[in-house]
Amino acid sequence: MVAVDSSVIIHLARIGKLRLLSLYFKKIKITQGIEQEIIKDGKVGYEEIKKGIGKWIEIKKVGQFTEKTGILSSADIELIKMAESEKDFILTNDENIILFAKAREIETMWLTTFLILCVKKKLIDKKEAKQILHDLVKCGCYIRTDTYASVQDIIDEI
Repeated sequence: MVAVDSSVIIHLARIGKLRLLSLYFKKIKITQGIEQEIIKDGKVGYEEIKKGIGKWIEIKKVGQFTEKTGILSSADIELIKMAESEKDFILTNDENIILFAKAREIETMWLTTFLILCVKKKLIDKKEAKQILHDLVKCGCYIRTDTYASVQDIIDEI
């Protein structure tokens, strides 16, 4: 199964594309810490997320961790620990999570890779994928310029 970071859920919810997670994975896992990151400050899309809890979103309780990195939040550490203990992979758009997860030999996937896979699986067409990529950046999702261009090229080649 996949452990999903708040960076993915929040941005997909902001652009009205949270459904892609349930279409592609059928079920996802988040931790209580990730849920708290989503609901703080009344994040856009939380009502949609609440509807998915117990259906296609599973919230896992993970023990408290005192581990400090100075870079990762406690919710990020919780996500990594859950993925490690349950042999899940992590879907995120956070470079620090990816670096720490890889150091622990946990498989990871970028949000942009997920978008490409949705096109390959024909859940969305190329035009919609490019619009989603554009909308993600427009709503504040950080995607490096060279990555943005590469993803556009990969989508064209599918």
